[in-house]
Amino acid sequence: MLTWAIGLMGAGLAAVYPLLARVPWNWRCAVLSPWVLGILAALAGRILGAECRNRNDVYYSAMMSVFGLAQLETNPEIVKKMLGELLSKTGTETATLKARTDVSMRWANSLYYATHILFRLGVLGVAGALAVVGPVTHP
Repeated sequence: MLTWAIGLMGAGLAAVYPLLARVPWNWRCAVLSPWVLGILAALAGRILGAECRNRNDVYYSAMMSVFGLAQLETNPEIVKKMLGELLSKTGTETATLKARTDVSMRWANSLYYATHILFRLGVLGVAGALAVVGPVTHP
């Protein structure tokens, strides 16, 4: 979705700029800035999304390693300890990996929603500017 948002907002910037020729420069900047910010948010979201996938892979690999080692262990007390540490919320490597993954995911989701909000603000801004000033008419 973020790729589509980048394309839509980029095409919007290119297509709408000539229509806003009658709009004063500072208004034009204000009207088009949500799309510029939206493109930047979408690019950051794509980069962070890739990082989330990488962190998630490391987290689940660590969890599966512990589960694999627990299956090889024959002493029930050691298995309990291993699984207890894995499932505990603090103090383990997997808990740290999980926390890093969660933080990245929150940021990625925030950028995802910010991109869509900025897209809508850009559409409303252009529509408002065209309603107030009117489009350029060619003789």
